[in-house]
Amino acid sequence: MKKLNGFLLGLLLMLSGQSFAGDYSSSRVLLNDPEVQIVSSQAGKFNLTVLQTEKEAVRIFILDTEDEILYQGWVRNQRSFTRSFDFSQVPQGTYKMVIAGKGWKKEEQVTVSRPALPIAELQVKKWHDDKKFLLTSTERGADMTVKIYGQTGRILFEEELKLDKEGRRLMDLGKLKEREVTFELISGKAYYRQVFNL
Repeated sequence: MKKLNGFLLGLLLMLSGQSFAGDYSSSRVLLNDPEVQIVSSQAGKFNLTVLQTEKEAVRIFILDTEDEILYQGWVRNQRSFTRSFDFSQVPQGTYKMVIAGKGWKKEEQVTVSRPALPIAELQVKKWHDDKKFLLTSTERGADMTVKIYGQTGRILFEEELKLDKEGRRLMDLGKLKEREVTFELISGKAYYRQVFNL
């Protein structure tokens, strides 16, 4: 959690007069409290808007799932304001934003999620000559771990290769005396395995 604290403090941009300790639970909730909105503006970024009837100091807290205070800052002498927070580099999860003024407090949830990355498609094809093989991936320029096994299951080749800008790599197995090889490709979460006769 200490690592996350330092990480968030470096990422979240607020105004000056910040402190990083305190008790966010001391404010009471009144019926005519100000309007508070949190809107996702783009991937991982959130805008906090507070609309008040009076110019009052507002305290803002960000807490993790265990209610530990990760961030605390003030906005002073403003009736209404909008502040932006960048969560794009923090771990996925639900964070709590607590906004407190004189005699009122509001809590809002901020959920940080990211779309799953597509899994690359990997493939091996024989290339003209019987012992030349073309390794391909839909992820261009990716790193790929290549393992080649002989017919007895012994590893003949294992290396991390860099694919070209087209997502390809040509391998020549002309020196191998095996009659059968198995290719195993791993790139990120993608996995491919196929047997070839030489």
